[in-house]
Amino acid sequence: MKNFESLVDLGCSIGTWYNDFRNFGFKHITGIDISEERASKAKERGYDEVHVCNAYDLPFDDESKNCVISNDVFVHVIQEDDKLKIINEVYRILKKNGIFIFNFGHSQGYGHVDNKTIGHCRHCTLTTIKNLINNTKFKIEFVLPCYYTILRIGANPIFVSFFSRLVFPNMDKFLKNMNNFSSAKVIYFGLRK
Repeated sequence: MKNFESLVDLGCSIGTWYNDFRNFGFKHITGIDISEERASKAKERGYDEVHVCNAYDLPFDDESKNCVISNDVFVHVIQEDDKLKIINEVYRILKKNGIFIFNFGHSQGYGHVDNKTIGHCRHCTLTTIKNLINNTKFKIEFVLPCYYTILRIGANPIFVSFFSRLVFPNMDKFLKNMNNFSSAKVIYFGLRK
C-alpha cells in the first residue's frame, strides 16, 4: 500500500476508518456506501469523495483504481454469489497490479463448523472464501488471521486505545505464531490483480 496515494473504501459506512487511512498515508480517500445517511456522515468526516451505490456497480472506469479496502462488509453480504459479484466488480476497476484488501467474519472463530448466518451477519469458512476467489482472476497475495475484533463505535475510547496498542497486538502475534487459523474471528485477504 505504500506505493498508493489514493484509496477506495468500499462500504465506508460513517467513515469510521477515515483517520486510520490518513495515518496510513493515503492522500485521497473515496468512500462507497449503500446508505445516503451513512455516506453523508463519511463526507463530513473528511472523505474526498463519497458515492452512494451498491458494490456490484461501482461508478468508476475500468482499470482506474490502485487500491480498494473493504472492512467489515463481507460479513453483511449473505449470499456467496453476491460476494463473488463484488469481488469481480473490484477486479474490473483495479489497475494492473492493484490490490484489494478485505476481511470476513470467520465461522470457526465464532464456534461454527460451517458457514453460518445469524441475523444480518454471515460467517464463512476460510475454504468458502478461497473457493470464491478461485473463481476470479485475482491472485492471493496474503491471508492474515485476526483473533480479536474491536467495537469501533460506542466502545470506551480508553479501553480501545489501551487494548489496541498493547494487549491485542501481542495476543495476535502469539496466536499467529501458532498458525492457528481456526481460532481467528476475522480473516483478511490481500488480492492482487
